[in-house]
Amino acid sequence: MQPNTLYIYLTTSALFLAKEEQGDEPRFYLSRCDISPYTPFATALDNVLAEKKAMHADTEKVRIFVEGPVSIIPMVDFSEEIFRTYHEYCIPSSFEHRTFCDPLPAANAMLIFSVADNIYKTLEERFDDIYFSSCMTYAASYFIKKNTYKDTPKRLLVSLREGAVDLIAVESGRLLAVNTFETGADSDIIYYTMGIASKLGVSAETDTFYVSGNAKSVASVVAELEKFARNINVLNLTEDFGKYIMPNEGDLPLNLLTALAET
Repeated sequence: MQPNTLYIYLTTSALFLAKEEQGDEPRFYLSRCDISPYTPFATALDNVLAEKKAMHADTEKVRIFVEGPVSIIPMVDFSEEIFRTYHEYCIPSSFEHRTFCDPLPAANAMLIFSVADNIYKTLEERFDDIYFSSCMTYAASYFIKKNTYKDTPKRLLVSLREGAVDLIAVESGRLLAVNTFETGADSDIIYYTMGIASKLGVSAETDTFYVSGNAKSVASVVAELEKFARNINVLNLTEDFGKYIMPNEGDLPLNLLTALAET
């Protein structure tokens, strides 16, 4: 993490603020603030910033981590002229939005994502120096590079978070797919997971599935996934991200942990 930088992780139901104070003994601070879907984003953000003044005092830069669907384009095919059109074709949207891209060197690709226009304008009005990233950029990079997963050629990560699942598939260090789906039940997660596995040729018998998320949710999903897949591992996030895990803030999604660790 960078000094004098405030990190904001946006979800549909909460805002996470994170900051690290430099010194002889650096200290990491993180706070989750639940927000109502019926409250305008500008009002919710102002309420959070008023409540957490100490966390954004002396802030010089703000990094925004965004959840949501992404599209991937090979670096060789990327151009400033076409990436927005490409993303709109892959993920049509009915709301006004701004489109951004992150480099994903581990996959030799660019990851494209969007931010609702009202959210973008609100953040731009309140902060001078802001930078937007997709959390999926960091999660995908982490899963591609994690060298302990060399047991099978293909691997599929099932990353659980509130109301959604992120699926990342790789083969021998090569990114095959990154997908996000809204979910309401474990059956939805299994449906999307096995659908992606079938489409990409991830074998339920010989390849490996990795599951990450809230401990209770993971246990429930693993119990269902075991009916379809033979090799299932649960990621131990404390092993890689112990510094950023705050028991008082509950289980943090892999997306946020990887973003904090790699910026």
